[in-house]
Amino acid sequence: FTSITSQVPTASMVLFLNKLFGKMDSLSDKYGCYKVETIGDAYMCASGHDGKADHVICMLKFAIAVQQEASKMKLPNGEPLRMRVGLHTGPAFTGVVGRKCPRFCFFGDTVNTAARMEQTGMPQCIHISARLRNGLRDIHDK
Repeated sequence: FTSITSQVPTASMVLFLNKLFGKMDSLSDKYGCYKVETIGDAYMCASGHDGKADHVICMLKFAIAVQQEASKMKLPNGEPLRMRVGLHTGPAFTGVVGRKCPRFCFFGDTVNTAARMEQTGMPQCIHISARLRNGLRDIHDK
């Protein structure tokens, strides 16, 4: 992402991200996920905040749908969009931080683990932690 931003006009990148994040916003609504924040080209969302027992399934469906949408898109420089997704499950907390320009932030090891899953993952793949995988097994075995 960073290298591409130096190759295309800023306005093109902003339009692209707006289109991509708009699609992701619609998908997050569809699958009952909550958009927490976007930072640069990163989109963070959560599920389970409303007490839904199937939040892991909702996140997986969301991730699959995001990958399907991303595969249809091209970056402003004409290259295909190759998105990485990282998923983890566990406790997290939120809060508004700052006075001058307050931001809604998402904290906790769960957030850090999901971010690492995404950052170290392969493009066009959904990477899940062992904890999330075990949660899926628990759901499947019921």
